[in-house]
Amino acid sequence: MCKVRFMVFAGAALSLSACGDDGGREASDSGTASATAVTATTDSASSDASGSESETTAGPDGTGSDSEGSTTAGTTVEPSTTTDETTETTDATTGVDPTTTATDSDTDSDTDTETTDDPCQGMGGGMLDFSYIWVANSAEGTVSKINTLNMIEEGRYVVRPDSAGNPSRTSVNLRGDVAVANRFGGVAKIAARVEDCVDLNANNTIDTSTGKFDVRPWGAEECLLWYTDFPQFSVMRPMAWTAGTFNEQTCGYENQLAWTTGAVAGNPGSIHALALDGETGVVVHDVPVPEVAVGGAGPYGGAVDGQNNFWFHHRDSPPYPLVKVDGVTLQHTVYTVPDPINPYGITVDTNQRVWLAGYQGAIGRFDPINETWDVIQGYTGLGIQEDANKRMWVAKYPWGTTGAWGFDIDTLQLVGEIDLTGEASSSRGLSIDFEGNVWIVEEGARAYRVNVNNGNTWDVYDGLTGAYTYSDMTGWGLKNVIPE
Repeated sequence: MCKVRFMVFAGAALSLSACGDDGGREASDSGTASATAVTATTDSASSDASGSESETTAGPDGTGSDSEGSTTAGTTVEPSTTTDETTETTDATTGVDPTTTATDSDTDSDTDTETTDDPCQGMGGGMLDFSYIWVANSAEGTVSKINTLNMIEEGRYVVRPDSAGNPSRTSVNLRGDVAVANRFGGVAKIAARVEDCVDLNANNTIDTSTGKFDVRPWGAEECLLWYTDFPQFSVMRPMAWTAGTFNEQTCGYENQLAWTTGAVAGNPGSIHALALDGETGVVVHDVPVPEVAVGGAGPYGGAVDGQNNFWFHHRDSPPYPLVKVDGVTLQHTVYTVPDPINPYGITVDTNQRVWLAGYQGAIGRFDPINETWDVIQGYTGLGIQEDANKRMWVAKYPWGTTGAWGFDIDTLQLVGEIDLTGEASSSRGLSIDFEGNVWIVEEGARAYRVNVNNGNTWDVYDGLTGAYTYSDMTGWGLKNVIPE
């Protein structure tokens, strides 16, 4: 019987105080708004739309780096609640040998555990014996696989035949595999485990990337499990795996779906929500959403909840929609996002509420049971995800400051802050790894791993190429919404 490594989080409910000068922000100015919903029942229609995309994003364009990836360690200290002075430790640079094996540098305790009454050794809970973050290198047409324990990039993969798909959103399933959506069309799936790859050339060896400078040409990468082309669409962004069904005989997940959307830029009514079979990439559900307008970007972000419902939104123009596609009936419902939220990032919390990080105006939380909104005024951001301590972390925007805000998911109070101002050029992507660290990804070359449970100490991977990702890059977001 195999031995499965359990990630054990230190601390049950760590409480942090709002710190320092909030710049005039109202830390708990929240309001409630009623939701306006439109429900439609159309599904299973095909699309023959075509067109081209004009990309529009918040903030500066990403700039890539072709230099060797490096790892830098540093420390930042949260501002004190009793003094205006801030203390910062001296930065230290650490070298990482790419040939070394994975080690755990986090202070949280990890325990290797064998059980006798669970034939799957805890795998049904979605825990992994490894942890990766998958970051799209939009400028290069690739995705990077970075070990979150040792900060080593263990693979880099082309995700469209022409390498010109402009990939952005990544989503990780409970096996650890990633699905990548290309803005200009096409979805690719890459296996995290070598044993799941396919020996295409029958040489009894899995020929696969070993790092940043080992990018295999299209057709030669044996951990690329499938690619599905969508020539009828010009814009594809949202990407979200469902959990699927756990098989206790095989100790694996079955019937996983990878949800995305397709649309034609500037063509109102062209949106389709698409569910791809996780094993084959074949489209098994095609749900037209004709009542939602489409601008230059189309649907912008997506997430699933614990009932395998798919949620997505766009930010092309108001009134901004939040769309739910029922995972069973395939009926879709369109809710109106209230002012002043201009939505960007999206996630679902452990109480099955949908959160939108507004890049302008405010941050919103939607309760699908009561169909009501709560709004956090005075804060804006991009990437968003909840950690194991029920803190919702939001990557700071605009670029005057960088880092993240942390909010209590129930009270909406500010309970933590990561300050990378002067260090990170931007804070676009945000995801949590399986040891509870907050990852903040620049629009550019660097990804920061911040240990929020140990004084906001941080490490940096500096080797990405025009990175742009702010979805569920680790799989923690999916694991987090599965009912225990």
